[in-house]
Amino acid sequence: MTSPTIPPPRFDELDGLRGLLALWVMLSHVCCMTGIISVPLPAVFLPVWQSFVFAQPAVDLFIILSGFAITSLLRAQQPSYGRFISGRFFRIYPVYLVCLLLAVVAEPLAPGIAALCRWPESVYFSWLQPIFLSEQAWWGRHILWHLTLLNGLVPSHLLPRAASTLLAPGWSLTLEWQYYLVAPILAVACQTGGRLVLLFVVILAGSAFGSWIYDFPSSFLFTKLPLFLVGMMSQHLVWRRRDPFQAVSPAQIGWGMMLAVTATILTSDNLLALVGWAAVLAVIINFGEGCGYSGPFAAIRRLLLDARVQTLGHLSFPLYLLHWPVIILLLRLLLYWQPQVRARYAALFLLVIGSPVILLLAAGLHRYIETPGMNFGRRLLRPEPK
Repeated sequence: MTSPTIPPPRFDELDGLRGLLALWVMLSHVCCMTGIISVPLPAVFLPVWQSFVFAQPAVDLFIILSGFAITSLLRAQQPSYGRFISGRFFRIYPVYLVCLLLAVVAEPLAPGIAALCRWPESVYFSWLQPIFLSEQAWWGRHILWHLTLLNGLVPSHLLPRAASTLLAPGWSLTLEWQYYLVAPILAVACQTGGRLVLLFVVILAGSAFGSWIYDFPSSFLFTKLPLFLVGMMSQHLVWRRRDPFQAVSPAQIGWGMMLAVTATILTSDNLLALVGWAAVLAVIINFGEGCGYSGPFAAIRRLLLDARVQTLGHLSFPLYLLHWPVIILLLRLLLYWQPQVRARYAALFLLVIGSPVILLLAAGLHRYIETPGMNFGRRLLRPEPK
């Protein structure tokens, strides 16, 4: 006999959110790689524009979403550690490996874009230059560490820019994998007040340590762990609305959320992700209970549940990783054909021609690589016969 499992609460709104966030990251890289990042704007609009083109709020929201989703899975199915890690591996690694191999082909072309384009003054290429140099000097080491998905743990003095080489969006995936390795332990810690306080102290110490030994500390788990915790405590809050008799008390949820938000504020300069998540959380809690808001919250829900946005949500993971090498390949091809092309026309080319190509390739990856891997991972998470 097989013991029954409780399916995790599912919110289609979160699928839509994933799709919009992946699209945001793709558009930000189009702007960055074509020099649109340096467009002159009035000072009052610069903070908003910089938040969009660097897309840090989008990545931070992805991290919160991950904390929410993984906690839901752990609570509902209670898999063993081995089965949990195996399931996560087959969820992300097949798509990641395909995108990494494509990036290994495309990335050597990126320095040529910086050298040939008519917008070399872009600050983004200045940021990419140390990455190019590190790739050229230690190409094989970068590939090996990327294959382990632990490249975000390599200190700068051992391998510079280890987290952000080859597949640029992959820096958040090594962060994700680090979280998976400790998520079952954190899930237990978040159910006890004293352990939460200890975790708060460890996070602050770990974040300071990460800033000291990494040239890109965001790829180190402790610097982003508060965001994972926001997602984890949010899941407890949602679950308690469904099951008032759950083990985690309202006081523990409140203290846990307060500590997670405080740690986020102390270790991050970007609060837009918290504001965005608060709005989405309000939507899924209230509409999930059948009462709901009207006005802006209803509009947010309609947007997230729109069929096109839901389709983007299903493609969000391959879209998030795949767009980087495809942008490099297409932009290098454009510069070969039209070496004098201006930034705005290059951006238009990537939007009109590149976006459909990226979406079609992402759909293929989702159907033929991601979905079979997810199904295999789900089978691993099924409880063993007793």
